[in-house]
Amino acid sequence: MKRLFAVIIFVLAAFSVSSAQTQTRLELDNSSSLTIFGSTNISKFKLVLPGDKFPGKLFNFTYQQNQNKISLSQNRLALEVKNFTSTNRIALNGFLKLIKSETYPVLDIQLNNLEILSTIPGTNSINGKAFLNITITGVTKQYYIPFSSRLENGMRYADGKMRLSIRDFGLTPPVEMMGMVKTSEWIEINLHIVAIISL
Repeated sequence: MKRLFAVIIFVLAAFSVSSAQTQTRLELDNSSSLTIFGSTNISKFKLVLPGDKFPGKLFNFTYQQNQNKISLSQNRLALEVKNFTSTNRIALNGFLKLIKSETYPVLDIQLNNLEILSTIPGTNSINGKAFLNITITGVTKQYYIPFSSRLENGMRYADGKMRLSIRDFGLTPPVEMMGMVKTSEWIEINLHIVAIISL
């Protein structure tokens, strides 16, 4: 299975490399996570896909950089939606029902490319954008996620955040309890990656 998380984190080590293809090995740490934040008119909730539920820990891939744009040999990730957790069981069940988890058990992400926007002088930090396609309930939409990354104590960290509407995927925000509880169409997706990268 092709994997996307390796794609987003690899850029931490790769932004100064030439246009030649380069072999890279990445090992994900369990402290990585993908979090979805949402809200209703009466409360907020979050759904978490913990690092130990990511599909795989070790990744070997090649990447190629052309000026400030990077493409990779492996660029797809299928996340099993049943692996999301939440302290709010009602919100989790509502999420699984909304995205029709029985019919569409995976959330599919495909990375198109990465663009490095800036490096921070005197540090091991960079900022950029990850351009990707997200497929939910069989509907695919294009987005970009701004991200930042840094090196700390031998570990590479990457964080990205984006906001989107579930209506983009033809989904209607649920209304519960005879209209008293209304879920917002807007969700925020946070990606936190911790890994060791070797070239």
